[in-house]
Amino acid sequence: MAERRMFAKKIVESAKFLKMPSSSQNQMKMT
Repeated sequence: MAERRMFAKKIVESAKFLKMPSSSQNQMKMT
């Protein structure tokens, strides 16, 4: 269950990353 949740979170983060400007690149590197 937890793994699926993490996976879903990654999808959301990726979607945000694609929509947001390059400033969000720092967030992706940290995670």
